Amino acid sequence: DPIASRVEVVPYAFPYDITGELLREQIKSVARLTGAAVFRGDKLVGWLDRRQTRGYNWITGKVKSGILVIEAPEPNVELNTPWSRIGVEIIRSGATFRPKIEGNGRKIGMEIRIWAETHIADVQPYLNLYEHPGLWEEIERRTAEVIRGEVAGAIGKAQELKADIFGFGREVYRTNPKLWKQVKSEWYDMFAAMEPEIEVKAEVVLTVRSVQVDKIGEPGEGR
Repeated sequence: DPIASRVEVVPYAFPYDITGELLREQIKSVARLTGAAVFRGDKLVGWLDRRQTRGYNWITGKVKSGILVIEAPEPNVELNTPWSRIGVEIIRSGATFRPKIEGNGRKIGMEIRIWAETHIADVQPYLNLYEHPGLWEEIERRTAEVIRGEVAGAIGKAQELKADIFGFGREVYRTNPKLWKQVKSEWYDMFAAMEPEIEVKAEVVLTVRSVQVDKIGEPGEGR
């Protein structure tokens, strides 16, 4: 089923006051990508939010870059601050999926495999990754969990709308045309009841040392 980008027009707040004698026109609104429109055939049936849209892109192998924010492993955070986050930048990714057929075709599942190569773009607060080798595995595990959550969210919403935007049915047809002929008429119900198996492998392949700060300054102090 088709899917299209969703664009919203939102008010634009100018970052500073316009002064001077020159005539200046203020931009009052801008366009912003906020998700995706979901169709069944030629009928609009619902929307994906931004996280669900990236989940769709994970499954279809279209994620090329981006930032994932994960919780830092709490026992290893060295500054007593109210937040602890790690920004993980996506370098490249890929995905495959294939049908899993059981019960002579009466039950069809989907095995989804996703991999992502990342590096650590930002750590708040300071976290010495080189003193705690076990942190690498934990960061990779948490990154994979975030990706898996986005994928599951996209699938759940598509199942709710009964719109096969991923092309699961097309893959059944490609691998088993005879079976597809038998289940085609009831595919949407089978798709909605499907429990896909999602496997995600995230790897940190490149990073830089985090910089320790002794004092967190006010905005604009350049710390």
